[in-house]
Amino acid sequence: MVKKCLHQAGAENAAGKTTKLSSATVGASRPSSNAIVADVLAQLNSLGNKKMLAHNTMYGAGQNQLGVRLGDIRGQAKKIRTNHVLALELWKTKNVDAQILATLLIMPHELTAVQLERLVKSVTFVHTADWLHSKL
Repeated sequence: MVKKCLHQAGAENAAGKTTKLSSATVGASRPSSNAIVADVLAQLNSLGNKKMLAHNTMYGAGQNQLGVRLGDIRGQAKKIRTNHVLALELWKTKNVDAQILATLLIMPHELTAVQLERLVKSVTFVHTADWLHSKL
């Protein structure tokens, strides 16, 4: 659903290709980035796991998390593919799982120094920091 929504929204992939909109999903207009982010968060929420939630909490993730297993996050990233704009929007949610997904979707060479500094300073969970560091 996430991949379908992104492509229907006319989102660009890494090759810069866009696809047409589907009126069945978005009516006659292009969905906002908020709608796409909400759809991604809904997908992540459906993958939430109580054990992972407890694990993340034990390591300091706080309450803004869904408890998605890392393998499931990787699966979502594979479906969505590289999408720099979506990654930045997911990061803004401050949700741990969305931020980890964002690290897999982001294109590091497109980050400005200001954006990079903002990402690094906004990290609140050690696992997110690790993933961000490994990607950048």
